[in-house]
Amino acid sequence: TLVIIFLLYLHQKRYINSVNIWPKRKMDFFTFFFIFALNIAKGFVSGIIIFLINTFRGAEDVVIPGSVQDIGTELYIILIAILIGPITEELIFRGAGLSLFNKRDNKLEAIIFTSTIFGLMHGNYAQAINATISGLIYGYVAIEFGIVYSILFHMLNNAMVYLEYFLDLDNLLTALSILVLFICYWFREEFIELIKTNLKSETEFSVKRLLSYFLYPSLTLIFLSHHSFSFYVLL
Repeated sequence: TLVIIFLLYLHQKRYINSVNIWPKRKMDFFTFFFIFALNIAKGFVSGIIIFLINTFRGAEDVVIPGSVQDIGTELYIILIAILIGPITEELIFRGAGLSLFNKRDNKLEAIIFTSTIFGLMHGNYAQAINATISGLIYGYVAIEFGIVYSILFHMLNNAMVYLEYFLDLDNLLTALSILVLFICYWFREEFIELIKTNLKSETEFSVKRLLSYFLYPSLTLIFLSHHSFSFYVLL
């Protein structure tokens, strides 16, 4: 699957005026801490959405796909989840994916597009929701600060899932998530202004152009090549 994706990426890159991903800047400690905290809050938000969907479907007690209870706690699985998975996925979706765009393209379009693809490629609605929200964070980090940071945050995110499970920190992380969300709401104007400034692009955001990205023939082949991608499962 990874070889097919990489070859299709090289093929697609031939037809796009692609240059190096947007210029990076250093991440200070406050920004690092804030994004890390936002990662925790993201899990709380996606968890609520998944809970509501499961309740509507009458499946409250089902094991959530991608959770520790679902994939297990064997050492090799933990290594894949915390180390191999984040590196591979970031290189594909934030590396190859974002580099299909260039510094003159709209940053928000690039982030939304790669995040949506990242979510769909997980092949089930629970992971798709969480991964899409995660992709928005990782995409922003990769564009503004570099892919090394997005890999690091992806690793930390997956590691926190296991830390929460083994140390039984569910209530603590929930409380921290609520606190982070409250802080984001309290400083929402400053936060929104900061994001707008950082995501400012030479090209205006266009929904029509964003939707056209999903019509690339190569992306259809990528979907079909991924063994877990299934619209039946998503629906």
